[in-house]
Amino acid sequence: FEKFERLCKQSGLTPEQAEIIVDDMPLARYFEQAMTHTNSKQLINWLLRNLLGYIKEHGITLDACLMTPQRLAHLVDLIDNGTINTRAAQEVFTAVAQTGKE
Repeated sequence: FEKFERLCKQSGLTPEQAEIIVDDMPLARYFEQAMTHTNSKQLINWLLRNLLGYIKEHGITLDACLMTPQRLAHLVDLIDNGTINTRAAQEVFTAVAQTGKE
């Protein structure tokens, strides 16, 4: 419950988002690691939609995914600062998740 409260208050997550995170310890660790590299409000959306979708689609575990918390944080920062748009970011996400390259 403490982690749930902290995620809602400090990270600005909705109760629904926080519940998904706290129900999955590897996902919670991933999110917290990524948050040390970015303050982007988009991080949670990319985590829940893109990352979880990717690992489910490919039948892999979060630990086996080559998109590290640091790489995901960097990707959302590139979107936030206007370096790339969302469509390009989706292509970059897939490429990084498949190859592990920056």
